[in-house]
Amino acid sequence: MFGGRVSVRATLSLAVLLVAAAGGCKDAPRTPVATPVAPVVETAEPNGYVIVYTLEPRGGEKRTTRTYLLGRYAVAYDLNSKLDAVYDVQAESWIDAGGKRTTLDDAQAQFDNKRQQTEANLKSAPDTPYVRALKQALRPSFTVEKAGERVVLKSPSVTLEVVPAVTPLPKATADQVYALDRMMAYRNGREEVKGQPPYMLLALHEECKKRGIYPALIDMTIRAGGEPSGAQATISFGPLTADQHAHMTGLVQRVQALADARD
Repeated sequence: MFGGRVSVRATLSLAVLLVAAAGGCKDAPRTPVATPVAPVVETAEPNGYVIVYTLEPRGGEKRTTRTYLLGRYAVAYDLNSKLDAVYDVQAESWIDAGGKRTTLDDAQAQFDNKRQQTEANLKSAPDTPYVRALKQALRPSFTVEKAGERVVLKSPSVTLEVVPAVTPLPKATADQVYALDRMMAYRNGREEVKGQPPYMLLALHEECKKRGIYPALIDMTIRAGGEPSGAQATISFGPLTADQHAHMTGLVQRVQALADARD
């Protein structure tokens, strides 16, 4: 967490956040996992996409999670395979499973306030690897270079090596996914799920957007004292079936009705 009480383990959750941004969904319609670097074809656009995130920590258990993208809306599930939120890309807001609506502007203001509080607390903290890692999580600064097909983002505490998808996403889909990623970074940083500052993910997303790429694979190495930890994430896109699109559309409508009743 960050705020009144400083945790110096924040950046160790960076890999988890990449998966939490999609959510798991054992109880949702299933789609076979697509090859991470498979081209995205325009013919899939009418029904939308299932975005599959797979995370394999070094020496840990592999986890696969999914988010369903249909036009301006996306349906995400949490790591316990329950509905987490419905995102509205155009309105830049989301509704959680309980019907609470949050705007991106409100989330940004809340996190920026927490960042200021944490930075104030860190002024008297000892200069340790953990504290330096937390400072980097709050104000990430990367050097960026190309290494073959990879785009490498480096800081003293984190290295992210990005392999872009072989075929770029269609522009309309890419714009939706970049906006969705931004909202998910804030959504999944909330303290009640032991979330961490969203700023490293935001920096990664911004670099990819600037280069017009989307990751198919991310190798992560995190240095926060002791032995470095690492993980590999793959991200792939597959088309939704007509039945999946209909199911998710109905779910979006029910969650919106729940939020309207609360407002």
